[in-house]
Amino acid sequence: MALFKFFCKIYVAMAFILYPSFPNAEAKQTLDQPAIFPSKALTQTFELTNILPNHIAISPDKRLFIIPFLHTTPTLQLATLNNQNQLVPYPDLQWNTYRPNQNHSAFIQLTGMTLEDDRFLWVLDNGIMNTGHADPSNRAKLIKIDLIRNKIIYIYVIPHDVIKKKTFLNTIVVHRNYVYLADKGEPAIIVVNLKTNQARRLLENSSTLYSRRPIIVNNILVRSNSDENSQYNINQLALSPNGKTLYYQAMSGPLYRIDTNVLNDTTYTATELNEAMTLWLDTPTSGGITCGPDESLYFNDIATNSIYRFTTQRILTKLIMDPRLKWSTYPFITKENILYVATLPFNPATTFISKKPTSVFPAIYVYKLNLSTILSP
Repeated sequence: MALFKFFCKIYVAMAFILYPSFPNAEAKQTLDQPAIFPSKALTQTFELTNILPNHIAISPDKRLFIIPFLHTTPTLQLATLNNQNQLVPYPDLQWNTYRPNQNHSAFIQLTGMTLEDDRFLWVLDNGIMNTGHADPSNRAKLIKIDLIRNKIIYIYVIPHDVIKKKTFLNTIVVHRNYVYLADKGEPAIIVVNLKTNQARRLLENSSTLYSRRPIIVNNILVRSNSDENSQYNINQLALSPNGKTLYYQAMSGPLYRIDTNVLNDTTYTATELNEAMTLWLDTPTSGGITCGPDESLYFNDIATNSIYRFTTQRILTKLIMDPRLKWSTYPFITKENILYVATLPFNPATTFISKKPTSVFPAIYVYKLNLSTILSP
């Protein structure tokens, strides 16, 4: 193990030597560039009513799964569309109906979702009832759902020792025996080892987890100053397909990356972890990030209603810019390189953030962008 750790440190050091542009987060191109796709390439795939999608996932059989924004649909925490294009609770109504003393048999508040191996849907339940902070009686948990059997097959209750007073878990990525979570309430990255059932809080004192820049949506300034209690702290994670690299950022950017073998190794000190992270790209205000099959990173720029691709060779490409992408949420990309994104039809500065959401919303659309033409060999 000591020898492995030694080589990991050598690898990190070599990365800084070979890629001196990392500290300045410089890409080979700027954000201000022409889009390579015309607006017509962005096609409407799903139309939704009375739900505000925050996280979406698409199964291989083209089923849409939705986690709505917090408290907008209290009786529908996880939904899918049936053959009649109607929203139905998933995997069933019982799991979407919380009752006291059913902390481990019902959803409390879902705040993240990811698809593993095209078959297993992982959802993150942060265990917080309505608003406020984590309640020990309503414990956070991870739930693994088999999409073929439409059945929950595994539940992991997150240990109390990684839950703090202001903890707010809000996104999840998974690779084999490791789960990575973002805590935006008391900023940290939580690593769960499913083999040992151990969970650890990492990078707690890192400034990289905080939102310290203005939030701009649809060219409107939503938040100008920064503070440690920001609701925009680290809320975006993406994992490379091979599970070797974790990307993370606050909503305001910038984007960082860190090798997962460093996070997974329990012998690394806090100082060594802070030295292992890399400033990867100076991103704008983003609604979400995701990794594609080719290990490229995709992010939606909600300041200018655009979607970008950033390759491992540090090539930045504006894929599309379209007014329909206003306030786009977490994107999802399939193994066939089809990118899906949901959007919200209102100005969040005046409607969503400053007012309580209602149970009736205008039509919401999920769009798709076929990337196979630019990714073909």
